[in-house]
Amino acid sequence: MKNFSIFAFAVFFLFSTSAFAKRSAPKEVKPVTVNGIQYSVPHFATKSRPTMKHAGGYLEAKDLKRKKVLWLSEVYSVSYVPGMETDVQDVFITSIVPEGKNLLITDEKNRTYLYPLAR
Repeated sequence: MKNFSIFAFAVFFLFSTSAFAKRSAPKEVKPVTVNGIQYSVPHFATKSRPTMKHAGGYLEAKDLKRKKVLWLSEVYSVSYVPGMETDVQDVFITSIVPEGKNLLITDEKNRTYLYPLAR
């Protein structure tokens, strides 16, 4: 019985620690449209966005009239600590709000960035 208790504890410990290391998926950020250009926040690289070097921290602009992506820009970089799972180190954008000739961008660490609309 003692061996079974030790085994059960070991299994519980292994599964519970890996569960704590994982993070939940980032929340979707509602796109913002200014002068016919839609600004959105892609959280992850895709086939259409292969140049993303890390998850989070990117802004994409799309011309709605021409239905064409104009650019993808890195707002901030994410540095990863070797040996740690990258998903728990990712920092995602949580909001984008037009503010004059800029977008006010906020990330999960509550840092803010002013991103110029004219490019």
